[in-house]
Amino acid sequence: MTRLFNQHEIRRCLCLDGDWEYAFPVEGTSMTIDDWDRGAKEALPVPGVWEMLSSRATYHGQALARKVFQASQDGPVRLVFKGVSHTATVYLDGREVGRHHNAFTPFAIDIPALSAGEHELMLHISNEHGAISALHKPNDYYNYGGISRPVEVQFLQSPLFVRHVHVVTEQDGDAWRARLVAVLRNLGAETTAAMRVTLADASIETGALHCPSGDTEVELDLAPTGINAWSPDSPTLYLLDARVQQDGAVIDDWRDRIGFRTVNV
Repeated sequence: MTRLFNQHEIRRCLCLDGDWEYAFPVEGTSMTIDDWDRGAKEALPVPGVWEMLSSRATYHGQALARKVFQASQDGPVRLVFKGVSHTATVYLDGREVGRHHNAFTPFAIDIPALSAGEHELMLHISNEHGAISALHKPNDYYNYGGISRPVEVQFLQSPLFVRHVHVVTEQDGDAWRARLVAVLRNLGAETTAAMRVTLADASIETGALHCPSGDTEVELDLAPTGINAWSPDSPTLYLLDARVQQDGAVIDDWRDRIGFRTVNV
């Protein structure tokens, strides 16, 4: 869980927060994953940045971060990072599986198949200014270094899952509507499924959805009743529950909290 509530009931989510092992260059500021064994090791909590360490308080350079975890089942997984500062390359069992730049945006890496058992997650991290960023020229901005926000492994029950649900609320007099765009991602072969979405007292169920490999967008429109608009004095939130079904069984879900409000400029 990386929110203050469980976003999933069907997926099993393994939180990887806590102590990670870091390795820093013995000389200079550059290293690769092949330098792990000869790197200078230090323990650092996640979430956290290496400036928390007295030995790295002003360090600008590269480092490796390592965590070993247990997969309790065979199948697809998502590696979810809420923030890594500032540039990260992700390795799973020694194989590069993804890259990301920008400490303030979350990212996820989908692994179509992972065997049960022990696995090594390693990140190559840099807080250097470089050509990849707009900050490569001299400036007064400082990049912290490290895994600055939570990390989790999500064990999917099916190659087909809910990647995201985007909601826009609209008011018409005293009535409210919610326009949703749900994105289903399929890591496997072409298939069909149905969705059921509930928001406050409104629910809707789709017919059969054709889901080829990749992403499929599903547009939905709900009109819940008795809505109290969100405000700073009364920050009312309503539970959104989206579920994917195949052959009568729920194979994935996505839960969020939604406030109804409009902003006019």
